[in-house]
Amino acid sequence: MRVKRETPAELVVAEGTIWVSCICAVVASALLYSLRNQGQKLGGLLMAGFLLAFAAGFVLKTQVIFNAMERTASWSGRRLFWVKSGTIPFDAIQDVGMDSSVGNHGVLTYRMTIVTAQGTIPMSDSYSGGKQSKTEMRERILRFLGKEAGSANEADESSIRSLLAQGRKIDAIQLLRSSRNIGLTEAKQQVEAIEAQTETH
Repeated sequence: MRVKRETPAELVVAEGTIWVSCICAVVASALLYSLRNQGQKLGGLLMAGFLLAFAAGFVLKTQVIFNAMERTASWSGRRLFWVKSGTIPFDAIQDVGMDSSVGNHGVLTYRMTIVTAQGTIPMSDSYSGGKQSKTEMRERILRFLGKEAGSANEADESSIRSLLAQGRKIDAIQLLRSSRNIGLTEAKQQVEAIEAQTETH
């Protein structure tokens, strides 16, 4: 996710993987063209079909427009066959969170979320990048919203609550272990304490 545009009146953050689709489509087209000249072969046709399906799956664009004049955040997510969108007043935004996912070799990747009283709204469909870049992005968005960015621990707790709401307790524990450099038992206890606090509210 990157800042596409920022002015005093508007902050636009976006992410897209259409370039992946374009590469796959070009490779599939070249493969089909070569098969036409060599005589069609089943294996080549299957590979071209797989690449085209992969290209269709990566037609993805997400965007959030923070409008300071209207004091609203308008979000949209586009895939090949569907579009989702919505608008949230600034006053309904409690925080900007960071969801985490465990990738290859146990490395955590992140995505940004808008935290409201009704739940969280992902600002991206994919997880990518490290914590530092997402923390800087979070602080930038909160500044634009006129909200004070809390401490790193408060940001972690916001992300942990978001993960717990999705039923992803293991990911919440992993996030806490990574961010605070603590052991499994201590991380589990802290996550359970946050979970208990959430249930009582």
